[in-house]
Amino acid sequence: MYQLTVDYSQSLEGMIKAGKYDWVNSNITRDNFPTNHHGMQTIEVELIHFGKELTTQEIEVELENQSLRPATLKELLAFGAKYPDKQREYSIVALGSGWVDPIGRRYVPYLVQDGDVRDLNLSWDDPYFKWEGSYRFLAVSKTLDTSTLGSHSTEDKTLETLDSRISLLDHFAGLAMQAIIGNSGYIKAIVKNNKNFPDKEIAKSAYEFADLMIEERNKRV
Repeated sequence: MYQLTVDYSQSLEGMIKAGKYDWVNSNITRDNFPTNHHGMQTIEVELIHFGKELTTQEIEVELENQSLRPATLKELLAFGAKYPDKQREYSIVALGSGWVDPIGRRYVPYLVQDGDVRDLNLSWDDPYFKWEGSYRFLAVSKTLDTSTLGSHSTEDKTLETLDSRISLLDHFAGLAMQAIIGNSGYIKAIVKNNKNFPDKEIAKSAYEFADLMIEERNKRV
């Protein structure tokens, strides 16, 4: 268990600078990782090691069972600044923050050692991908956590939005687009049957699938 004092009002750039990382993924910006949370808070965090391959969803269920929530990017940065050598021992992932790229793929931040270099990087959070057993996951104890920070998964409010800009409809559309792009037969059919620019038809199809998902979800909620 580690105790951290996190200044959520500090700029992302300032927190990255405080960590003195040798290399930072250029997509880790305040635009891609916005936050509306402010103020100073002391929290207790743990580095959870499962020692087996698990999907993000399985990890989040395990954390919930232990009264923990996934740490956010700013909490990861606060940890990296206070304990800079920990990432030299193992890669440390924060599943509580994510950036969704233009084609719907979600990325989460993590601290990693690359040779002698301390990196602040992003990893693709494919819902079907299983994290290797060597990863550690930074998690916040809920017993002392008085913040209103959500995580990507187990709370109802985060089902509605993956971040402050990505809606559930956008999320479903992004997943549908991944499936469409990976299906060469479907792409060929779109190109053959439509005179419009294929990318526009792919985007349209993705949202049509997403609309159907929302419609079916509403019947079950």
